[in-house]
Amino acid sequence: HYGNYFYEKVIFHSVAPFTFFLMILGVYYKDFSNQKVLRFFSYYSYNWYLWHPIFAVFISKVFGVSWITLLVYLIISFSMALFSTVFIEERFLGYRNKVINYLFKKKQLHTQEV
Repeated sequence: HYGNYFYEKVIFHSVAPFTFFLMILGVYYKDFSNQKVLRFFSYYSYNWYLWHPIFAVFISKVFGVSWITLLVYLIISFSMALFSTVFIEERFLGYRNKVINYLFKKKQLHTQEV
């Protein structure tokens, strides 16, 4: 039992940060421009993260837990993430860009010609 305690309290807490560092370092040098599927899901992932708890609780309480409900949950939650990204987030990002451009537009210096 002592070996388990040592692993959980010492080894795990020493190795886990280092492995995450290695993962981040590896991602830094990887070119993801040709990974279309990964880029597609990563674009919508934050809104999927925001919506998934609502649908997970609702669908599991109404339909129970099975492979079919997992598929229904994935489809519904990702559809809501897609909808909220396209129709809400992108619209507000457009408004934000307009406001930023209006507030911080470059001022032209007026010079007099001699």
